[in-house]
Amino acid sequence: MASVDVRVHDATATVVINHPGRGNAITWAMVQDLRQALGDAQQEKRVRAVVLTGAGGTFCAGLDVRELRPAATLDPVDAQLQWGERARGFGELLIAMLELPKPIIASVNGPALVKFWGESS
Repeated sequence: MASVDVRVHDATATVVINHPGRGNAITWAMVQDLRQALGDAQQEKRVRAVVLTGAGGTFCAGLDVRELRPAATLDPVDAQLQWGERARGFGELLIAMLELPKPIIASVNGPALVKFWGESS
């Protein structure tokens, strides 16, 4: 199951993207969980830095493409509204990362982008 796990040890919060069966691809729920983890790390006075990493052998494959399927069945206007809302949520995550007053260290433990099968070079 996809999750975002947080461990605090001494002055470091480690945020783990935990979806290894899908190359740590991020679901929309995980976007919210990452925002919450960063907010919690910001509020925790003993935390002085955040380490962001992925579970298993991949750092992060990007968006979980299975999340694209439901929008294909929606009315185009509803699909556009849904994608606009999700794009705002992802943008808010990026802003939260940029504005976090504590350093974020990426512990890239493998590929940060996975090539899709059938994609030409």
